[in-house]
Amino acid sequence: MNLIIVRILVVIILFISTTSFSQNKRLRDHGIQIGILKPGENNAITDVEGVKVGQTTLIIGDSVRTGVTAILPHSGNIFQLKVPAAIYIGNGFGKLAGYSQVKELGNIETPIVLTNTLSVPVASDALISYTINQPGNENVRSVNAIVGETNDGRLNDIRGRHIKQEHVLNAIMNAKEGPVTEGNVGAGTGTSCFEYKGGIGTSSRIIPKKFGGYTVGVLVQSNFGGVFELNGVPVAKELNNYPSAFKDEVDGSCMIVVITDAPLGARNLERLAKRAMLGLAKTGGVASNGSGDYVIAVSTAKENFIPYTNNSLFNEKIALRNEVITPLFLATIEATEEAILNSLFAAKTTTANGHTKVALPIDKVLDIMKKYNKLNTIYMKSNHINYVEFKAHDLEKIKTFYQQAFGWSFTDYGPTYVAFDESGLQGGFELTEEPIVDGALVVLYHKDLTQCKAKVLEAGGSISKDIFSFPGGHRFHFVDPSGNELSVWSDK
Repeated sequence: MNLIIVRILVVIILFISTTSFSQNKRLRDHGIQIGILKPGENNAITDVEGVKVGQTTLIIGDSVRTGVTAILPHSGNIFQLKVPAAIYIGNGFGKLAGYSQVKELGNIETPIVLTNTLSVPVASDALISYTINQPGNENVRSVNAIVGETNDGRLNDIRGRHIKQEHVLNAIMNAKEGPVTEGNVGAGTGTSCFEYKGGIGTSSRIIPKKFGGYTVGVLVQSNFGGVFELNGVPVAKELNNYPSAFKDEVDGSCMIVVITDAPLGARNLERLAKRAMLGLAKTGGVASNGSGDYVIAVSTAKENFIPYTNNSLFNEKIALRNEVITPLFLATIEATEEAILNSLFAAKTTTANGHTKVALPIDKVLDIMKKYNKLNTIYMKSNHINYVEFKAHDLEKIKTFYQQAFGWSFTDYGPTYVAFDESGLQGGFELTEEPIVDGALVVLYHKDLTQCKAKVLEAGGSISKDIFSFPGGHRFHFVDPSGNELSVWSDK
């Protein structure tokens, strides 16, 4: 009976809910905004249509803290419908499997799996099993499995090689779209970053419509060192927490996965991958001698999927011109930087395998950000006015007017909405054909729209437009007892 109980407990621990090991607030929830481009709805790699992420977290006793993170570029048979890809080596002290064939052929044919260093072989074996057992792959006799790693041996009994095939397959089979759990989960369960607890982090960016409207998503497994900076603020120096001698203290690795729906071939995907290293550098990473820093870049543009069997002699593809991909470079840099920061903000203090890695001291970090005037204390706080929205009959004309008259800058979100900045208050213009009577709409923020809606009704307000989605999140409109219409939005 005791043996049965032990086995049940082990199973519970192996597949325990990942949400138990991550913090609730992300970087933007604290009022810290990275870059100028806007994130997608989930601010995650899954904002790229069709991309899924699955994770298995292993927490066993006081010595095992490791796991698996799987990224699926699309939901179909990836071997039969390969996707353009490239891998860039920032610093090659690592064990990434599958590199040479991607370099040679410019595509990937399996999900991307991240795990710990000594579990690369078993993860590759699991990917082979997954691929050859898929319907349609009965005659497949060669599989190029893509497995990245970082070394979690300080917080994890890495020599025990606790990752098994079922853990990898579990991550793949349970992969889903939508929000991605960050911090001490999956392949980030036992990692460290800048001498703090690291982990899984993700972010995304939407390219303005006039540049194509494409999405770039990034996911990182942060396990590296350097001199930590946050949005240009020298946090490590302020906390007096940086290596005095650049030896083992800064060694480590970072796996970076970049996925975009922009139609890019392997050559420009490699150029995109190189820019991810600039995002790592902006956080203070130095790609040290003992660091394995790899970037895997993938395009999910469906018109460029590469069929395994094809009767044609030619691959017909659509590719963006070199001259128009600079916005994608910027998006990659910003999303990589924020993904790394999200991994730090989400991680929790962990003691295992005889060592402790403390979480980033967020309260102290926020005080430092205030000192440098880099903290927007209004942004993203529930019940606060967040921005103001106006109506417009002609978006191009209204942009020209406010740009020339007041120097505002603009970001397009589809054909019917444009956001403005440099105005002292965030806001935007929505295209309408209706007569404009009360043109301004004040928009509040709340992290839980359902809860906020209930409070509005309880307080005597009425709902004029129920919860609906829009670029960047969800919102609803309400009317107060005096007849004023306002809106509440959330990125959740």
